[in-house]
This record gives sequence, structure tokens and C-alpha cells, in this order.
Amino acid sequence: MRYSQNNEEDAVIDYFKCNCGTFLDIGAMGGDEYSNTRQLAEMGWSGVMVEPDARNFEHLAKAVSHLWNIVLIRAAVAAQRGRAQLYIEKDRLYASTLSMACVKKHDMQVIASPVVPVIEPDDLRLLGLPFDFISIDAEHMDMEIFQAGDKIFFGCKLICVEKAGLDWPPVLAAKGFTKLILDTPENLIYARP
Repeated sequence: MRYSQNNEEDAVIDYFKCNCGTFLDIGAMGGDEYSNTRQLAEMGWSGVMVEPDARNFEHLAKAVSHLWNIVLIRAAVAAQRGRAQLYIEKDRLYASTLSMACVKKHDMQVIASPVVPVIEPDDLRLLGLPFDFISIDAEHMDMEIFQAGDKIFFGCKLICVEKAGLDWPPVLAAKGFTKLILDTPENLIYARP
């Protein structure tokens, strides 16, 4: 079964050429549709999947319940830990964000805005895993998350970020991700050479 939006999972699998590794998925959504990591989990990779939206998290927990190798965390990720409002879209499945700018830009019809726990990117490193692959899809929060993280990138070989109209190459290069692996309409995958 295929899970990713534009064959991102194929690029990741081809890059690593193995059935073992570790991943971090920030903005895991429901764990099946548009997932850059689910196929890795099915192949035996160990991973951490982070999702703040209760409806998505419930779906995610069911979708990966048969997998022993996954840690699930229900929280948002941002530059500063604490609590924040999560804006949940009415019509688009999976759409939620901490970013009011995203809500306005996409004219989201928000049906709920619960307060959710927020952790910092480097809090995820406390789990003790070096992550070979990191996928960040946090609806207009990707750049903030990437720039706020340091420790989570130790040992990371490959990263996938959502474009969102941002100038990613110089930002990624600042942390050593300079080799373009895949460029889709929505995402970029970069490697450290």
C-alpha cells in the first residue's frame, strides 16, 4: 500500500536502501493518507509520530496499533513549549494548525480551537533515538520547528519539509542538508552529503 502524497516514501526507501532505521514524523496526521513514514514503520523501522489534533491522533493510534516499533505523542511542536490554540478546519480532513496566519491565508473555516500541549523540537531527542529521517508537516509551522531544533538533527541523514512557499534551500543548508533528493509540488526532501 502507498501512503505518501507524491511518492516521498519511495525516495526515502530508495535513499536508505535498507529495512531498518529510525524516523521522526512531526504532523503525522492519521498515519495513513499523506504519510511519509508509515511505509517505513511497516518495514520495521522504529519511529516517533507526533500529532496534536485529537481526531487525527485517534485515527493514528488505530492505524498503527499493530506495530510494536512506534511511539505516539499527542502534542504540537513549536519553538517554545507550553500550551497553544490549535485551529481545526471544518471541511478538510486532517487540517489543523497553530498558525493564525495559515488560517487567514487559506480562509480556513475553523470548527474548534482547543488548547493543546506544545513541546519543543529538541524535547523529542530526550527519547534517546537518533533519527535517520525526519518528516515535518505542521501546516505553516515547519520553518519555525526546523530552526528551533538542534539536537533532533544529530545523526539525521534525510529530511522532508513542506514547501509552503518558503525559501528552504539556504535554511536547510545551514544545518548541512544540501543535497536535493526530491522536489514535489508540496514537499522537499534533502540529504546531508
